[in-house]
Amino acid sequence: MTPKQINDLKIKFNAMHEEGRVLYNRVEAITKKMQSITETLIEAEGEDYDGVPLIFGAGYWIDPALVGREHITDGTPCWCNPETTYTDPDTGVSVIVHKEPQ
Repeated sequence: MTPKQINDLKIKFNAMHEEGRVLYNRVEAITKKMQSITETLIEAEGEDYDGVPLIFGAGYWIDPALVGREHITDGTPCWCNPETTYTDPDTGVSVIVHKEPQ
C-alpha cells in the first residue's frame, strides 16, 4: 500500500470510530430512558407486570382500543373526513383541519 492509501484508511477508520462513539452515546441514553419507563411500569402495574416479552426481544403488548388513530396526510382521504378551511387562490394550497373523535 502507498502512504496515501494507508493515510486514507486511517481517515476512514477515525470517521467510523467517531460515528460509533456518537451512536453508542445515543444507545446508552435511550437505554436509560427505557429502564426508567420499565421501572415506572413495574411500579404502576404491580403483580400484573409482565416483563417476559422483553427477555425474548419483543416489546410490550399495546391495547389497540387505547391508542389514538393516526391521521392520513399523504393526500388520500382521511378517516376523520377533515374540513378544508382555506384554499389559497394563487397557489391552490389548502389548509385542512383534521377532526378528533369525541
